[in-house]
Amino acid sequence: MNSIPSTGRSGLAPVVNLFLATVADVAIEDRGTLKLDFGGGSGLTVNPHDQYESWHLQGHGIQGIDVGLGGEVGWQE
Repeated sequence: MNSIPSTGRSGLAPVVNLFLATVADVAIEDRGTLKLDFGGGSGLTVNPHDQYESWHLQGHGIQGIDVGLGGEVGWQE
């Protein structure tokens, strides 16, 4: 089972520098693993969770994507 990240300020420290970063590449793999590449070696991976909505992605030129409980099947590349 995936763990829930800390909701305290110290738990957010690893992602603070990504707040205003530009996303260079987006990939959705397996049953709903989201991988964001910010360039310069920075990246973020969000795995599906069995009990919670894992992530929502929206942006210019794409229809919004939600990954719900336990991920999704049938991803199209």
